[in-house]
Amino acid sequence: MAQVAVAPVPDPVLGDRAACFVVLHERATLGFEELTRFLAERKVAKFMWPEQFEIVANMPMTPTRKVIKPELVRRLLVQSEMQGRPAA
Repeated sequence: MAQVAVAPVPDPVLGDRAACFVVLHERATLGFEELTRFLAERKVAKFMWPEQFEIVANMPMTPTRKVIKPELVRRLLVQSEMQGRPAA
């Protein structure tokens, strides 16, 4: 993985759900099962695992190189609307 960010995505029932956004290195692959296996092997508590996983081409960054998480969430919500599916 080249970059990873976790951001809260609005959920009508729970308030927020965690979404994991990943930029992969060239020719790399990663699936949700691989991600959850990685977290399980490192004994990360399940309540901290993301419920959604998105591979993105790039991370929106501030001039000081911080990830703009609201922009990632906005992109996800727009993409979900265009595909007619719920975001979380």
